[in-house]
Amino acid sequence: MTTSPRPALDLAPNAADNVQPNEAWAQPNAAWAGLPGDPAGFIEQILAIEQSDAWQDAYQLWDMLIQAFPNLLDGYSGVARTLHKLGRVDEAKAVRCAMLQRFPDDPFLPWSLACLATEWHDLPEAIRWWSKARALFPERLEPWLISGRFMRQLGRHDEADPLLREAVQRFPAEPASAIEFALVARDQGRLDEALARLTLVTERFPEVFEGWLEAGRLVRDRSQSEQAEAFFQRGMRHCPEQPWLMFEFAQTPGQAALPNWPETLPRMARLRERFPDFEPGFIHGVYFLIAARRLDAAEALAKAGTEQFPGSLQLAIQYARAAVHGIDWPEAIRRFALALERFPDKPEVEADLARTLVKAGRAGEAEALTHDLMARFPRAPVAFAVHAEVAGLRQDWLESHRRWTEAAQRFPEAKHFAKSVFEASLRVAEMETRQPEPVSADRPDRTGIEMNSAELAMQFTSLGASRGGCEFGLFQRQCGAEPLDLLRWSDMSYEKLVWMLECRFDGVGSEANTELLVAPQADGRQEYCTRDRRGMMEMHSFRYVDEIAFDQMYVASCRRLRFLAGKLIGDLEAGEKIFVYSASGRTLTTDQVDALHAAMRRYGDNTLLFVRHEDTDYPNGTVVAMKPGLMIGYLDRFRLARDGSWTLSPAMASWQAVCRAAYGLWIAGRAAADLSRAPE
Repeated sequence: MTTSPRPALDLAPNAADNVQPNEAWAQPNAAWAGLPGDPAGFIEQILAIEQSDAWQDAYQLWDMLIQAFPNLLDGYSGVARTLHKLGRVDEAKAVRCAMLQRFPDDPFLPWSLACLATEWHDLPEAIRWWSKARALFPERLEPWLISGRFMRQLGRHDEADPLLREAVQRFPAEPASAIEFALVARDQGRLDEALARLTLVTERFPEVFEGWLEAGRLVRDRSQSEQAEAFFQRGMRHCPEQPWLMFEFAQTPGQAALPNWPETLPRMARLRERFPDFEPGFIHGVYFLIAARRLDAAEALAKAGTEQFPGSLQLAIQYARAAVHGIDWPEAIRRFALALERFPDKPEVEADLARTLVKAGRAGEAEALTHDLMARFPRAPVAFAVHAEVAGLRQDWLESHRRWTEAAQRFPEAKHFAKSVFEASLRVAEMETRQPEPVSADRPDRTGIEMNSAELAMQFTSLGASRGGCEFGLFQRQCGAEPLDLLRWSDMSYEKLVWMLECRFDGVGSEANTELLVAPQADGRQEYCTRDRRGMMEMHSFRYVDEIAFDQMYVASCRRLRFLAGKLIGDLEAGEKIFVYSASGRTLTTDQVDALHAAMRRYGDNTLLFVRHEDTDYPNGTVVAMKPGLMIGYLDRFRLARDGSWTLSPAMASWQAVCRAAYGLWIAGRAAADLSRAPE
């Protein structure tokens, strides 16, 4: 909880944790009789009751406070917060409006509204009110820190960076702003700068574990495991009572491309021995044991975890899932039912139960359960997600696609739903008798600057890359865009791409040319991958051996590839997309880029965006229009670095800058062409 700047009510950050709730105050009549003349003590008691998630009791007490002190802003804020917690969102928003009308000149109003927007995770609204609070209370860290953090999370890095830089200067003794300042650079893809900032944090604040934690995670994401472990170990020496550092050190070998389970599992065991009350050590320990296919050990650990942490929802679910992985459906269903008795208000339990019922051959019960779940939890994304998943588990991909699409529209903030819509579209593409409607990439009547990230990313089609062909597809995914494109996840050499364009992708998806492979994944599952026997187009399928038999998957893969090849040809002939190709592992000559451009232009009025490393003349984010239909973009880093090392995530801010610049040039070129064709 963020502390209020109001002196009379300026509680310590966790003051309510140390206040023992007066049981009588949970009874309305007794509470009313004991209401003190000074509301501060009463407020402390309500906050203590909130700590136990007794939101209905807290709501009634906040309402009493308003009746006793109708001119006290804190009461209205408390009512709004508890109504929202109770799921009465419209009423909570109405109380917020009443606060604006009743206390327009109260200097603490912006702070209260900023706190509400923060708790409700309304980031733009929170930034707006924290900015107002910052002007009123510039000496307080929270308005600077939280505004900067939310700007970063929304991708508003150009605003976040100078704001947090000033916060670091204003509050030199506060490590939180310095860490957040480093994370802005990380999210922008300026990894060397981010590491330098985090290293400075560890030097100035060695006792603050978050600095070591974020530095280790950063270099681990750059596939530098040894350096990551060194950060975690140094942090453990400075912060020996902090379990998170030992946790990250323990799981690092298990996060490699080829997980090292013999090293990871003993480290996790030592973590649990050193910190027996650290719940994530049990939760992730079970996960890693399952991934390593040590199911008996996972079962034993999950059971021990539920006994040690009886109030843990995640461990209760993990214990039931252990039976799922052991393919013991009756036991799994029994365990989920027991978990449901303990956690009746948690839709996650029933969602897992529904999935298990389908696998146990009880699809009708699962369908009824998901309908009931959506009715009881209309604001829970997981309820609608499992409704779509159940249709997929029944192999009804058209219905699954419809349900995922509706869920994504109902919960636009659930960006990960776009991935599920994409995967359902792939399943429909594999069907023998029915193909999906083309994924729409509606072009909003706005410039690239005004588009959100998902809208912008949908205006581009990936042609893969010479190495690291998934990079642009990953960028699109992290933007919340999931186009259905043939080469989005494909390594594609320049020579093979030109050849395929010239022969109109002849033979793609034929049984003679298609090879189906199985690749182990870090979570222990085995994913199908496809490869063209002519030495190209090795790509993910997003389907697994435990979902579909090899022979069935082979037939489905060929259908999918033929459909996607036809769709790509249609997109090329339409000329309504910007086609992206990068050669991160090699350098193409001007003649080679021209040849690729010419091969694309044979289909129609197409535009190629060729992306290469930045240089001294063309810094990161620069896009140059070379001639009609050809743009060159410059990026500071690819996932495949110049030294041959890999980074897990693409440079999101850098790719967005390139795409916005390219789309702006593309729109301007289209407008100029239309103008030149217009009759005088």
